[in-house]
Amino acid sequence: SLHPDGAEVLDIACGTGEFSVRLAKRGYAVTGGDLSEEMLVVAKEKSENMKLSIPFYLQDMTELEMGKQFEAIVIFCDSLNYLHEEEDVKNTFRKVFEHLKEGGRMSSPDRPSQIHTKKSPIYGIHMKVTKPFRWSMNYRSS
Repeated sequence: SLHPDGAEVLDIACGTGEFSVRLAKRGYAVTGGDLSEEMLVVAKEKSENMKLSIPFYLQDMTELEMGKQFEAIVIFCDSLNYLHEEEDVKNTFRKVFEHLKEGGRMSSPDRPSQIHTKKSPIYGIHMKVTKPFRWSMNYRSS
C-alpha cells in the first residue's frame, strides 16, 4: 500500500479540494486538478485556511499535462462518469498512464487501496490501468 511521508498524489477532478485536503492532512504531497475555475477557487481557499500547501491547477482530465509523474492518481466521486465520449475515457486513461511513476497506481473510492477497476454505467465499458502499462477496455453487450 501507499504510505504518506510525502508520497506524491494527483487528485484529478478534485472539485472543491475536499479529498485533496484530507490526503494532505494525512501526510501526502497532493496536487489537485479540476476543469472548473470556480471549484478551484474554493479548493485553494480551503487549503489556505487549513495552512496546507496544495497546488491546484485548471486541468481537463482528458488533456492532463502536469509536467511530472506521481506515485498515485485518484479520481473521486465517479468523475469518470462525466465524460461523454468513449475517446475522452481512452484519453483520460492514456494521460493517467503518462503521469504514473513506475509501480504507481490509480485508485478510486470504490476500492481505495486497490488498483483501479471501474465499470462505467454510461458506456458499458470495463476499464483497468496499471503500471507497468496494462490496459483493457471490454464492452458488455446490452
